[in-house]
Amino acid sequence: MKQTTVYLIRHGMYENPDHLNPGRSPGFPLSSLGKQEVVTLATLLSQEPISAVFSSPILRTRETAEMLARNFNLPVSIDDRLSEVGGPFNGVPSIDVDALTRVGKLYTKKYFDLGLEPIPQFFQRMDDCLKEIVRKNKRNT
Repeated sequence: MKQTTVYLIRHGMYENPDHLNPGRSPGFPLSSLGKQEVVTLATLLSQEPISAVFSSPILRTRETAEMLARNFNLPVSIDDRLSEVGGPFNGVPSIDVDALTRVGKLYTKKYFDLGLEPIPQFFQRMDDCLKEIVRKNKRNT
C-alpha cells in the first residue's frame, strides 16, 4: 500500500511591530527571519516527493507556501478552510488575548456570541480539508 505524507507547516515568523493578534487580519508579511526559516525548511524538504502545496489565503501562510512551492515548481492551491480560527480577536493586542486565555475566559459564551469559532468546529473544518487533500493527492508511485 502506497503512503501519502502530508506536511503541516504553519508559516515563518512575520512582521508584527505592534504585537497584535494577527488572526485572519490582512497584512503581517513574513519577516526577514521568517523568510530565512522558509529557505531552511525548503532545503530540508528538497529531497522529499512533494507533489502539491496548499495554503490558507492569509498573507504570511501564502508567502510561506509560495516560497516552498517554487522549490518544487508547483502552484499553490488556496483553501479558505486552512484559515486561522475565526473570531473577534483579529488585530487585538496579543497581551489581551493571552490574558483571557490564562484566566480561562477566552472560550466562553460571550466570545462565541461575538463570532469565536468553537474548537470542535475548527478541528472538523481542518479534518475535512486534510482528508480531501489526501484523497485528491494520493501517491501513485
